[in-house]
Amino acid sequence: MISQEFVVALLNEFSLLKNILVMIADQEFLFIKIEMYLSILEME
Repeated sequence: MISQEFVVALLNEFSLLKNILVMIADQEFLFIKIEMYLSILEME
């Protein structure tokens, strides 16, 4: 039988992964803005 500690640890890992994914999504949006800005600078 699976121990309760294992289940709790697994849930904690998943919430951590979800937080990381959200952070990565936010950063990707930021990177897209930075890349657009840099491409505008390169055109000049």
